[in-house]
Amino acid sequence: MRCVGWTAKGERIQLPAPVRLRLRSDEDAPADSLEARFPAWDAVGNLCWIQLMDRVGRVLFAGIVDEQVLSESGDGITVELSARSRAALLLDNEAQPQIYYMPSLKLLFERHAAPYGFTGYLGRDEVFGGAFTVEKGMSEWQALEAFCKTYLGVRLIARGDVLDASGLMQPEPVDVSRSHWPLSTCKIVWKDAARISELRMRTGDAADYDAILQDEEAVARGVVRRRYLSGSDVERAKDVLRKARQKAFAVQVCSPGMLCPPLGSPAKADYGENLYVSAWEYQLDSRGEISRVTLRRKEEG
Repeated sequence: MRCVGWTAKGERIQLPAPVRLRLRSDEDAPADSLEARFPAWDAVGNLCWIQLMDRVGRVLFAGIVDEQVLSESGDGITVELSARSRAALLLDNEAQPQIYYMPSLKLLFERHAAPYGFTGYLGRDEVFGGAFTVEKGMSEWQALEAFCKTYLGVRLIARGDVLDASGLMQPEPVDVSRSHWPLSTCKIVWKDAARISELRMRTGDAADYDAILQDEEAVARGVVRRRYLSGSDVERAKDVLRKARQKAFAVQVCSPGMLCPPLGSPAKADYGENLYVSAWEYQLDSRGEISRVTLRRKEEG
C-alpha cells in the first residue's frame, strides 16, 4: 500500500505506511470515503489531497482531505485523515438554477462536472428534445443524476475522474466463491422490510390514486407495504419496486486480504444468481487486512 499526499502549495509528499486504514465504496454513496491514521505529523504535513495505490500501482482512491486531526500521547504523535473522492465536489457544490433546452450529456458534463476536475464521461452522446430544469437547491451531482435518470434511464456512477452513465456492467467478473477466494464468513440476507408490495398512482390532477401496481413476489411473501406516487409514470413506479426488491436481498462476504472490485462488476458467489458488486470495504490495522463485499441481484424492471 502506497500513500501520497499533496499540500495546498502543490508539494508532493510520500506518506509513511498507515497504522490503520478504512476505505469504502458504495453504489448508494456517490463519493468513496477514506479514513486513515499515520504515525508521525512531520512526515505527513498539512494535506489537501491524498492518493492510495495498491502493490501493483493501481489507484484505489484519490480525493480531497476533509479533516485532519493531530493527536499526541505517550505512544507518540499520530495524525488521522478523513477524505472523500472527487465526486464529493459535486455533492458539496450547488448547481446554478437554469433551464436547458435540447439537453445532452456532453453539455451537462461540461457545465456541471468538468469545472471540478472530471476528465471524461461514458454514455450516450445524444441531444434530447424538450427542456431539463435544474431546480434551486440542487447540487451539481443531483443535476447530473436527474438528467441521467430522466433522459438516459441509467444510474450515474463516479469512477475516479470519469462519470459513468453507460448503464453497463463492468466487463471483468468477480468470483468470491469459496473455491476461488478464501472467505472468513458469508452471509445471506433477506430483508422483507425493504420491500414494497403495492404502489398507487394518480391518473390525473383531480383523480384518486386509482392506478395500482403490485410486486407479485412481495405479495406472495406476505409483505403488506403500500406507497403512493404523484403522477402516473408507470416506468418510474416499476423502478421504485425494482430498487426495493434489490435492497431486499444481499450476499455479504468477508475475506482476509485486499478485494476492491469496481462497483457494478458482475459477481459469482456460492449463493444467489445474477449478482453484481453493490459495495465494498477494505480495512487495514495491526491485525492485518480484511475486505467485506456486498453483492445484490440485478433486478429487471
